[in-house]
Amino acid sequence: MCNFMDQTLGDGYNWRGVCVLFFHILIGNHHNFVWRLAADFMLLLAVLWAGARFFTPQADYIFGAAAAVYLVVLTVNRVFVKKSLPIENF
Repeated sequence: MCNFMDQTLGDGYNWRGVCVLFFHILIGNHHNFVWRLAADFMLLLAVLWAGARFFTPQADYIFGAAAAVYLVVLTVNRVFVKKSLPIENF
């Protein structure tokens, strides 16, 4: 382990890979997906929608559309596709 740490000292962290992995977990296209994360994300959209309604009337459409798109993508990935990405892709 120390040899590996010495060899990778100063290398950049794979932030792109972390973001891609999080995105795939969030949309249900990874074996680490849990429904609690989907519910938390929908709750976040609801809170943002409620807060943004006071500032702009377009918030109804923006966050409503985001929630609808998220539910469609999540349904397609979890019900119809039923596949998960292999870990080697990350």
